[in-house]
Amino acid sequence: METHRLFDSYPCASEFEMILRQIEIASDSSAKIRLFRGQKAGYPLIPKVARKNPQSITQEIEIQLMREFRRQLAQSEHISNMNEWDTLVYGQHFGLATRLLDWTTNPLVATWFALKRTHYEKSEKGFLFILETNESIVDENTLCKSPFDIEKTRVLKPSLNNSRIIAQSGWFTVHANYKGDLGFCNLADDERSGIKISVIGISDYRQKIISKLNLLGVNDISVFPGPEGVANHINWEFNHWL
Repeated sequence: METHRLFDSYPCASEFEMILRQIEIASDSSAKIRLFRGQKAGYPLIPKVARKNPQSITQEIEIQLMREFRRQLAQSEHISNMNEWDTLVYGQHFGLATRLLDWTTNPLVATWFALKRTHYEKSEKGFLFILETNESIVDENTLCKSPFDIEKTRVLKPSLNNSRIIAQSGWFTVHANYKGDLGFCNLADDERSGIKISVIGISDYRQKIISKLNLLGVNDISVFPGPEGVANHINWEFNHWL
């Protein structure tokens, strides 16, 4: 994994100039696909379903999770018409453990995710991951019938089947469960995928950048449309009194 200079190497006058400069340094101009992911910590790029047991989680367990999700939402006409790909995407955005990992085409949304904290999270550092590849995009209608049949980790441009994908300019990586002892692995170390990962550490000016993102319309309301996003944004606005 290639780690670039931290933002605190620059003056604090132009926070977004720093972000764009670091992205430019880290980026390969020849890449056909470039995605971003913000994390509050530098933990490995492993999907939720495999974070506890990356070598022992089985495809059978994954399928059981998805089928149980569909069973309990069977009365929803929306989910009853979904294929396996769309079901995973839908479940991912509502917290289901899947082999998908969230990315976005919008670096400002990713920066917001890297820096946004609750009142109880004290860390000031965030991480902005950059994914680049020239590999073909996964198309759930032409590549293969099931996401569990893929032989290597790929990039997925999803159907726009929920408001959060639209709001977050969401894409995914769909991770392969490699045969043998490897299982699921950190995407930054996955040489089979053809995907390059770079990471930028953001170590300072968190509140300044969050406030500037809000002025540009990137906040809880825009990222999480609905009552939850509105409530969290109001809590942020009244942070000094809470």
